[in-house]
Amino acid sequence: MSTDPEVERHFHRMEHSGPHPGNRPRLRSHDVTPPAPSGAQPGVPAPAPPRPLLSIRGVDKRYRTAKGATVQALEGIDLDIAEGEIVAVIGPSGCGKSTLLRMVAGLDDDYTGAVEWRRPPRPGKDIGFVFQEPALLPWRSVAGNVGLGLEGRKDLEGAEQRVAELLDLVGLGDFAKSYPKELSGGMRQRTAIVRALAYDPQILLMDEPFGALDAITRDRLHDDILRIWERTRKTIVFVTHSVEEAAYLADRVVVMSARPGRIRAVHRVPLHRDRTPATRELPEFGRFAGMLRGELA
Repeated sequence: MSTDPEVERHFHRMEHSGPHPGNRPRLRSHDVTPPAPSGAQPGVPAPAPPRPLLSIRGVDKRYRTAKGATVQALEGIDLDIAEGEIVAVIGPSGCGKSTLLRMVAGLDDDYTGAVEWRRPPRPGKDIGFVFQEPALLPWRSVAGNVGLGLEGRKDLEGAEQRVAELLDLVGLGDFAKSYPKELSGGMRQRTAIVRALAYDPQILLMDEPFGALDAITRDRLHDDILRIWERTRKTIVFVTHSVEEAAYLADRVVVMSARPGRIRAVHRVPLHRDRTPATRELPEFGRFAGMLRGELA
């Protein structure tokens, strides 16, 4: 059976994406705030904070419409992403959230400014991407979809073990031989998430991965993501329209303005990192989500 052209296009572009070109930045704001060093001695300089995993500097994005008009999609984007943190990006529809994510992924290099990495990503290995739709290959089993990025490796036994561990992590171990048509929407999206993690990328990017799911399934997947992070400490950047989702999952929330998309604010989530369903009932959770909603109004 022939491969779906759209799915193959996504994988081809992901495999051949690489470090990003761009001009040297104009530094402004939104740098990562490093944690205060413990046991610091008076008069002893604190060690320099580590370089961010990813720095976005002075990024502008324009495109031309079919009628020849020029549209400013993004303007002056400055943002640092620390290794091991979870960052949510929220904003009005059409503000360029998904465009920004695609730039980081290397799927869009038509911009000015710079996307700089502490360690340049290896093509097809260091950036995992979860799209809005699972985009699973219907003729492959769940295990076959998850292991797609591992094919061609010499260590076949190790690849099979990696797939099995990931499926167990999200409760799909008993469905390894099932096919996408036999899965619920939530199970298909779990498969897509662990597929993006199979080759152990240094960063996981997710573009509204839970938007099409019902509330109960969405909440369960939120806990799956937190469990994955707890096990892997993977750097995660995700786009969402839900302020509750951003508050529940993220360490920091980036708030973008309407087009042209600019960063209005970056907020550190005022909650302990150990989050459970009971977290959503906390007064501080409600206050923070309400504040985010007010910034989007």
